[in-house]
Amino acid sequence: MSDIAMLKEMIKDCAIVDLEYQKEYKRDSYLLKLTETQDNYSFVVNGMPKPDEVIVIKLDEFFDVRRIFTGSKGECKRACGNEVYTDRISAK
Repeated sequence: MSDIAMLKEMIKDCAIVDLEYQKEYKRDSYLLKLTETQDNYSFVVNGMPKPDEVIVIKLDEFFDVRRIFTGSKGECKRACGNEVYTDRISAK
């Protein structure tokens, strides 16, 4: 069992953001759609790994991000309230 699969078993479904499936040409693709109802905007992250390789957690609904971040660079805004974990290693 992968680390991501173990995390998904340990975390309640209401705290996980599901990926959306999208057929892109002849290959499968996944995207992450994050919506801020409070501020009436959303954004999409394309090219996400398969759902069994990633977990996205709704941190801002269950945890006060101000306990982690200083807020000096605007990092406490609600859009940063999701955390993405993946098994995939990527170069920057």
